[in-house]
Amino acid sequence: MATMASSAAGGAFEEFGFLSMALQLANLNAATEELEGALGAAEAGLELLAAARVEELIEQEQTISGISDILGFSLDPDDYCFIATAAYDTPAAMQIEVLRDFRDDVLLRSPAGRDMVGFYYAASPPLADYITEHEWLRTAIREALIDPIVWIIDYTRPYWDG
Repeated sequence: MATMASSAAGGAFEEFGFLSMALQLANLNAATEELEGALGAAEAGLELLAAARVEELIEQEQTISGISDILGFSLDPDDYCFIATAAYDTPAAMQIEVLRDFRDDVLLRSPAGRDMVGFYYAASPPLADYITEHEWLRTAIREALIDPIVWIIDYTRPYWDG
């Protein structure tokens, strides 16, 4: 009899254990559904924020493009020729357009050219700042360096201008 009673008690505990696990599983499923709902809402919110930011960037790009058209030169920092702009004291010099054309049509079309342009954009802003502060250096850079380079690029244009 004692064995039967302990067997019945063991069965009840076992049944309670299964019941407890089933309850925990149900709670886990409910929590998972809740989490999935929250993640879905967060994802939808992020999509809305991303769409708004893309619109903002498109508007900003159109504004910059419009101002660039009015001024006659680009306001895009990736379009700057820092040293030439410092030497000529304007971003609208004809020589700078020749340099930009060469950069876009020749240098940016090869990995080595892209590396060179990347290095230039990383290294030249401090040099350009220094050149801007010294008139004699602006003249020297313009006449001894940039003008000869521009002449060579312009002279060879038929070979690289497609």
